[in-house]
Amino acid sequence: AYDDNALAKGVATGISDTTADQWRRAAAQSLPALKWAPYDSVLLTFDPPTETFPGDKEANFRKIETFVERAAQREVRLIIFPECCITGYWFIRNLSVEALAQMAEPIFDGPSSRRLIELAKRFGMTIGAGLVEAGPIGEFYNSYVVAMPDGSARRHRKLHAFEHLSIRSGSEFTVLDIPEGFRVGVLICYDCNIIENVRLTALE
Repeated sequence: AYDDNALAKGVATGISDTTADQWRRAAAQSLPALKWAPYDSVLLTFDPPTETFPGDKEANFRKIETFVERAAQREVRLIIFPECCITGYWFIRNLSVEALAQMAEPIFDGPSSRRLIELAKRFGMTIGAGLVEAGPIGEFYNSYVVAMPDGSARRHRKLHAFEHLSIRSGSEFTVLDIPEGFRVGVLICYDCNIIENVRLTALE
């Protein structure tokens, strides 16, 4: 798993290598038990606090599309974008409830979900991305959509959400099988700080 941009900046990987091959060799040495897939998967593509446009979903989605197109040229099959990369993140805490409602959208039937699904189908790639979800009874969630090339999609609601007083925490673990033949779990940011969340997800 790699991303040249993240590696060049030393973001997320914690190592200074600037090429994918170097990263993969280092990872293979430190994680020898892993069975590497015959294709590459991009884990991080941009940092939401510093590289998203606050509230500008169209601009952020264009950035997502750019990364997906570049990844497709490398025959990537799985690309995972960060938390709230569609809506932006840090500014959320300062929004009024009315402004939050204007920005949030439903999952699956909302425009961003539909756009992600179409992108996944067009490039034959599993794509994950985060946004603020508008729930069915007026509530909000920090949610993550995994769109798959067969047209299906799954949602994870952050279990420990604290971005805004009106954003609720989710109550379900999310584990799914992706078309590439792997079983994966989804946790968002602070979810991973609670070891029981990681353990229960792994046991699913």
